Amino acid sequence: MGIGYILAWIGLSILVGFVGSSRKIGFAIALIISLIFSPLIGIICVLLSKDNQTDAVEKAFLQNNLEQSILKTKPTSKDYETLEEAFRRKLISANDYERRKALLRKADEQN
Repeated sequence: MGIGYILAWIGLSILVGFVGSSRKIGFAIALIISLIFSPLIGIICVLLSKDNQTDAVEKAFLQNNLEQSILKTKPTSKDYETLEEAFRRKLISANDYERRKALLRKADEQN
C-alpha cells in the first residue's frame, strides 16, 4: 500500500468524476464519493444517476403532456390565481409565468 496505490485511487476517482460530469450526479459529487468510499462505489453511483440528455428528454415530455392536458380543459379563476401565487413566491421564473399564462389563455379560447 504505497504511493502507487494512493495515486491509482486518486486517478481512478478523477476518471469517475469525468464520467459523472455528463450525468445528473456531476463531476464534484462523483469525485468526492470515489475518493471517500472507492472508485468502484463511485462508478456504481454514477451509473445509477440519470444521464443529462435523458433527464432533459423526460422533462420535455412531461412539459408537453402538461400543456396538452391544460389545453383539453377550460381554465378556472383558481388556475390563474395559482399561477400568480407561484410567480409571487418565485417558484417559477418570469418566462415560465408568461408561457403558462399564455397557455391558459389559449386553453380558455379553445374551450
